[in-house]
Amino acid sequence: MGKYNVTYKCGHECEIELFGKTDDRRAKIEWMQDNQVGPTCYRAQQTERIAAADAAENLPELTGSEKQIAWALKIRREKIDDFKKQTAKVTDPKIKEIIEWLSGHAEAKFWIDHRFDTFQDFGRLGMEELGFAK
Repeated sequence: MGKYNVTYKCGHECEIELFGKTDDRRAKIEWMQDNQVGPTCYRAQQTERIAAADAAENLPELTGSEKQIAWALKIRREKIDDFKKQTAKVTDPKIKEIIEWLSGHAEAKFWIDHRFDTFQDFGRLGMEELGFAK
């Protein structure tokens, strides 16, 4: 085990902890320096990717604290993508309405509170909220 300072491809330096044989550690460090961006740049890239996808779908801006919004953006993207993927072959027009209902939630709190929900949970919740459930 050892701690090493790594200068990533993006130029940022970070201390990492590696385990294993010395040669394997050296190889891992070289690979990271040549191929990987630092944690800060990686988070920024992911945030930009999520923002671009959200903008393309005209999703509303989230409300809440800065930390809530950052966390909820990631959750919302994952949940909406999962719901669309799981329901892609379903021809029921209610699915489109549920996706629109789901996409319309602009409170970060909603996404954080429902972060463990499955696509079935969102489908059930959407059907109840939209009055489809009997």
